[in-house]
Amino acid sequence: MSGIHPSLHPFQTVREFGGDSMHCAVLELDEFTPRYATAQDRNHLSFYLSLNGNTKVFPTHGTPYYPVSGASIATNPPGTVWEGSWRGRQTCVLLEVGPSVLREFTKSQIVFPNNHQLTVVEDDRLRYSIMALHQDLMAPSPAGDLFIGHIARGVTSHYLKTYCACPETLPLREQKLSARDLQRVLELIEAQLDTKPVLDQLAAMLGMNTTSFCRRFKNSTGLPPYQYLLHARVERAKQALRRHEQPLSELALSLGFYDQSQFSNTFRKIVGLSPRDYRRAQSS
Repeated sequence: MSGIHPSLHPFQTVREFGGDSMHCAVLELDEFTPRYATAQDRNHLSFYLSLNGNTKVFPTHGTPYYPVSGASIATNPPGTVWEGSWRGRQTCVLLEVGPSVLREFTKSQIVFPNNHQLTVVEDDRLRYSIMALHQDLMAPSPAGDLFIGHIARGVTSHYLKTYCACPETLPLREQKLSARDLQRVLELIEAQLDTKPVLDQLAAMLGMNTTSFCRRFKNSTGLPPYQYLLHARVERAKQALRRHEQPLSELALSLGFYDQSQFSNTFRKIVGLSPRDYRRAQSS
């Protein structure tokens, strides 16, 4: 993990995903391990959301202490050096956003709150979004990295607009993809329905940053990339169900779902019928 200094021993990773641009993990803080640590991150914007437990954090400098529990979200800007200790046991979600993602939203110098020091906020929009990332860690979305990238960038956008000063924030509304670029992307998605296309790779194919690509894609199709992928899989499934070619379990795996249950739930949400009922309806 890029944002946690090796001396931060009490944090143990439960599960994680990510790469250079973004990273997310479920961490456990054990009160029975050493309680003094240093955290330093020169590149990433970090969010810590408490899932359960209660912790009192005692910085070496500044605020006497602050509680981290419930709806509290601790945010650590890039360049922050934190020293201190804590009391308590806690499970939390860590989301780290790298500089390449931050540059997708603004080309200017970002002015972070609290003099670029660690800040604790209560924000339902951030909390629900980070909880969605936690859910994806525990039970991965059928859209994979497309869903993860969508949610993590939503967290970043909201935080920058609500808590930071970005004098030259890039415009939210952008033009659509060209007909040629849209066709290239849709063909690639259609060719990879059994896998999980990576959002950054789709954007890089068109020479765009990921945030710009997502906005233009949605303007062109009416759906964000991860939802388009799910709808495309369901359309392919409907064709197969009308032909009665495969058992549902085999069809689910062939379309990139983890199992028949995940396939059936996704199909029902989009079509309004289960795959089995849809097949029966086509036979009648």
